Amino acid sequence: MMDVGEIWGEVRSENAPMLRHLRRRGFQIHRGPEEPGVMRVSRLISR
Repeated sequence: MMDVGEIWGEVRSENAPMLRHLRRRGFQIHRGPEEPGVMRVSRLISR
C-alpha cells in the first residue's frame, strides 16, 4: 500500500468560491505561468 504525500490539482482563476474553500483547508495556491487562467493548488499530507 502506498501513502499519499501530496494532493494537487488545477482550478480556474475565476472560481473564487472554490479557491477560498481550498485556502481555508490549507491548500497552497499558485498561478501557473503557462496558463494564466488556471491556478495550481496543492497540499502536503503529513505521514
